[in-house]
Amino acid sequence: MYVQAVRRKRVAVVGGGPAGLSSAAVAAERSHEVTLFERSAQLGGQFNLARRIPGKQEFAESIAYYAERLSRAGAKIVFNHAPEARELASFDEVVLATGVEPRRPSIPGIDDARVVGYADAIAGRAAIGEVVAILGAGGIGFDVALFLLERSSRSTLDAQAFARHWGVSTDHAAGGGLDVGDRSPAPPAHRITMLKRSHTPFGHTLGRSTGWVHRAELARNGVKMLKGVEYRRIDTYGLHIALEGVDAVVPFDTIVVCVGQEPQRLLAPALEALGRAPHLIGGAREAGELDAKRAMLEGAELAARL
Repeated sequence: MYVQAVRRKRVAVVGGGPAGLSSAAVAAERSHEVTLFERSAQLGGQFNLARRIPGKQEFAESIAYYAERLSRAGAKIVFNHAPEARELASFDEVVLATGVEPRRPSIPGIDDARVVGYADAIAGRAAIGEVVAILGAGGIGFDVALFLLERSSRSTLDAQAFARHWGVSTDHAAGGGLDVGDRSPAPPAHRITMLKRSHTPFGHTLGRSTGWVHRAELARNGVKMLKGVEYRRIDTYGLHIALEGVDAVVPFDTIVVCVGQEPQRLLAPALEALGRAPHLIGGAREAGELDAKRAMLEGAELAARL
């Protein structure tokens, strides 16, 4: 339980993603008068992308959980509205949980219509062709690859489907509990090549308990992985790269860009110009790899100090 606030304040939280939801809920529960501004028509922010990834469907429950807390605590939620600095200046405290903007690499030809961002790919706002090149191999790059390959699979939701997918036998007489029958996967819907500039191992930022599963799934579906890549240009012939000093062309129908994010905090200087110092949390404070746990913790810790 959080200690009740000594003085009730009017608190504005801008952004209804993981950080904003956490901050608004705790602040309201501490008796502050909270208004949460969300520029879209729904709460969730990056949660709404994460819940589309196979194995991460439970993020939808996180959104419902915070929505219920906000309702019980009496917080006001304003949808479809991105407030300006002057509107926020009347609040006692302003929390910017405005998240991130995908980074766009400086590659000649990057404005090609066949190049899409990861958010559009996951949200279904972009058509994805059969041959796909994914730029970036961090957590988001892996999520995009898994989404494209396994979005129609029930293996993360249904026990029997999981057993068939991973060759687990329910026959107690089966040696080691393994199903040794033919488990050749169906041809994948997309032929994927993942590329990255660094020479670090693929998936080294993934969790220890799940990273090996993701790597195995991509290998099972024939995903190619190229590291130490230098991007040259994008044109009608494909994605031109240099790999270990040798020029090559990677064919594609679609390129999905997953090369990181930038903090979205344009409101901060405008508020500071009005003599107000906003609090930055979540992706607005530090983009990096999207980390819901860190964002929610920052939101709660800040609200506990207000």
